[in-house]
Amino acid sequence: MPEPCQHASLYSKGTIIDWLDGNKYVAIYNDSKCKMEWQEFSEVMLDGYRALTIDYLRKNIGKEIVISFKSL
Repeated sequence: MPEPCQHASLYSKGTIIDWLDGNKYVAIYNDSKCKMEWQEFSEVMLDGYRALTIDYLRKNIGKEIVISFKSL
């Protein structure tokens, strides 16, 4: 899956962009590589928060989940 060609370092952490492939990407800081990079929106856990997706709900059927709202 192609990532955005724009350098993530040009954006602040948590910036979400729509890309040509129809997916959303988030700029995150990779501690092990010491650089900003793009990660697909549905796979990101940022500051303890993650996107509430159908896949996440499907994996947690019958389990208790906590839903909270964080304003951008």
